[in-house]
Amino acid sequence: MRLVSGLVAATLLLCAVCVAQSFSAPYRYNTHEGAAGFVLADVNHDGFMDVLALQLNAHSVSVLLNDKSGALHQTALYDAGSDVSGGIAVGDFNGDGKLDIAVGNYAAKTVSVLLGNGDGTFQARKTYAVNGGPNSIAVGDFNNDGRLDIASLSSDTAKITVLTNTGTGFTSSSFAPPQYYPAVTPGLAGDTLYGLTAGDFNADGRMDLAYVDECGNPDQCGPVLVQSYYAIFNTTTGWKGHIAGSASGTVSLRAVDVDNDGKADIVNSYYGCYHEPCTGVTVYYSNGDGSFQQLDVISGYGDGGDPFDAVVADFNNDGINDIASPVSGGNDPVTFAPVSNGIAVYIGKGGRAGFNNPVYFASNGSDTPRNIGAGFLRSQTRKDVVIDDGSVNNMVVFRNTASIATEPCQYPVYPAIHYCGPANGSAVTGPGVKFTATARAASGPVNRLELWVDGHKLFQTFGDRLDRTQTLSKGTHTATVVEVDSAGGLIKATIPKFTVK
Repeated sequence: MRLVSGLVAATLLLCAVCVAQSFSAPYRYNTHEGAAGFVLADVNHDGFMDVLALQLNAHSVSVLLNDKSGALHQTALYDAGSDVSGGIAVGDFNGDGKLDIAVGNYAAKTVSVLLGNGDGTFQARKTYAVNGGPNSIAVGDFNNDGRLDIASLSSDTAKITVLTNTGTGFTSSSFAPPQYYPAVTPGLAGDTLYGLTAGDFNADGRMDLAYVDECGNPDQCGPVLVQSYYAIFNTTTGWKGHIAGSASGTVSLRAVDVDNDGKADIVNSYYGCYHEPCTGVTVYYSNGDGSFQQLDVISGYGDGGDPFDAVVADFNNDGINDIASPVSGGNDPVTFAPVSNGIAVYIGKGGRAGFNNPVYFASNGSDTPRNIGAGFLRSQTRKDVVIDDGSVNNMVVFRNTASIATEPCQYPVYPAIHYCGPANGSAVTGPGVKFTATARAASGPVNRLELWVDGHKLFQTFGDRLDRTQTLSKGTHTATVVEVDSAGGLIKATIPKFTVK
């Protein structure tokens, strides 16, 4: 079923679960040129997500500030280097509580850092050399010293470079990816590495990395392109590689805790009929031991409806993560029904039970969108969706109008933690105690939520919704939920006393 006018009624035929999910007709906001990638981040500390878009031909980052209504206004272009095709990320790199920007400069073999002033403006870039031309970058505290570091992936040298944050700057150190691969050694015989992303895949509190290794040698990997996904676990004794899965025509990887079990999973989108099926979205759920459970969100053969990226969020506020993708016009890859350029939303069933068939919302744009983001753009508790409009100079916002009547733990309207249980002074029957909370960050997106009981951290999830049943002994306990945002800022909610009986 295809939405072509912004109306939602047509989606009701797809699945009963999807009735509550709806988006407005798209809002369009001008950029300097078509975005070559973007991120959502609150760069002026007003509690509302802004947009930072890479402008490839202008060699810059375009800052589109949110006026608190969800409307985006381009305020400035900032020089980010002669070639900004190496990706964009945000983080607080100098520890002042203000979000900064990192951009990969492929041709120059550098990463540019633009320090933020906290009001939506940025300082002149500083550049740091990396090993080879970066085609993707990721941010994380890789040595657990409390400072955000930057990792870049370079296919021409088959190297990952980590810019270790010393507190006053960065020093470069590089390490090779694991040398055990199913077809060829990375960087040789036409191999291509890309799609670097960071997440904690084994719940040990250390940020790991994942990327795509594409075999390009027909003599060694067959006549079609094959992409393998590698997760590199960051251990106290070094980096250890694990193969997470494989596909062909992979566009992007995302590391996010889809099933809320405290371990980051890998989400990929692919298209192109290099193999069968032709197009789809797949989740690789991490088991924590280096193995991953594959689940196809959608997988089919339609000429169109190709998902070029994917973002994970709870769009219908039922406490379960969903997935959204920017898609091309043509035909739905499963039903073959006609679709237009826009977004596809896959409503989650919970845990690892899978997702419902996609519901489509048209962008009414003339070009295929390639990138997607989701976050709080307005003073309400639903996450909106942002996509680019391909080569057209627009960012497109879909305002989330889903019903929240059955929401188990509502998101805050402004930066805060909404703690939903157990209640202060309550008595609960153990040994399993259910903790629920949601959070909205004061700077950038939520990085993680931590559950502390009696002064000990028992669990953390890399997302903005906590739903955890924790075994506790009988007696009186205190609990604290800590939200950590992408700039390292903290929000805490403490429950002074509850009793397990």
